[in-house]
Amino acid sequence: MESETERLELFRKLFRENFLYVCACLRRFGVHASDVEDAAHEVFLTAHRRLDSLDTVDSPRPWLAKIAYLTALSSRRRTEHRIEVTDPGALPELEDHRLRPDKLLELEEDRSLVLDALQRVPAERRIVFVMHDIDGHDIPRIAALLSIPVNTAYSRLRLARADFREALERVTRRGTPIARLGFVKG
Repeated sequence: MESETERLELFRKLFRENFLYVCACLRRFGVHASDVEDAAHEVFLTAHRRLDSLDTVDSPRPWLAKIAYLTALSSRRRTEHRIEVTDPGALPELEDHRLRPDKLLELEEDRSLVLDALQRVPAERRIVFVMHDIDGHDIPRIAALLSIPVNTAYSRLRLARADFREALERVTRRGTPIARLGFVKG
């Protein structure tokens, strides 16, 4: 068992290095932009309580993504009946201000399209898709974190890719070519 000081330092490092990542996960999992910061703090409160279950050998991001997913499900249930206009670009992210304004606008439009399409993928498939295709985690680790069989994870990934591609085709009928969104896999 680590000392309380070591535990606190581990948590501080975890928070510092992963806050923006957790915010991005929460948006991908359907949390309203106005609720992202509060939900991120909930994720880190949960992470602090469960810090002993963190495997410090590997990256903590899949573990945090699972907590973010569960927090997003809870947040969406609480806000399901709320009506509000959200800005899909309100996610706090580091921006490269050296980019031209037209390129920044294009990136923002792409991000908005991806978030819109992600919301159309069922939640149990979306988490596998986000963790694998967007965040780059391997399927066996995702399956273990979600307590599902590996073949189920692969199946959900395959179905999520099809759902996502179909959703993107619907939302991009307005003129944005899917090929411009380079990470989309077949």
